[in-house]
Amino acid sequence: MKKCILILFVIVSGLGLTAQEQGNDAHMELEADNTRKALELANIAWEQIEKKDFEAAIKSCKEGLALDDENYYLQGNLAHAYLLSGNYDDAISIYRKYYGKPFSETMSWKEMIKTDFEAFRSKGFDATNMDKALKDLQSFE
Repeated sequence: MKKCILILFVIVSGLGLTAQEQGNDAHMELEADNTRKALELANIAWEQIEKKDFEAAIKSCKEGLALDDENYYLQGNLAHAYLLSGNYDDAISIYRKYYGKPFSETMSWKEMIKTDFEAFRSKGFDATNMDKALKDLQSFE
């Protein structure tokens, strides 16, 4: 009987996770949660930009980037909020950093910028800084 219990213990304990594996799982869950929260903040920032509440959009983007600094939606929205609020230098710095890189699986940063600028124009945003940014970014092509 002792042999059966020992064998069962070995089998059952082999199914359990080690402390390191449990720690890795917890870390992965935290990263996934941060990624979800960051994406939510990117969506909130977009809505704030559409409402021309650029200060709030910048705050949302920075909050999201503290959770996931690799989130291109947040980086793009931060650049847009800077640009549309008149902070051209910070905006163009972000655009230049990522210009030429993929924004998503189906879109480049260049395409994202042009698409988003078209959306802003259609909503009546002042296009002065957008035109200037597009002209400046052409030197990167």
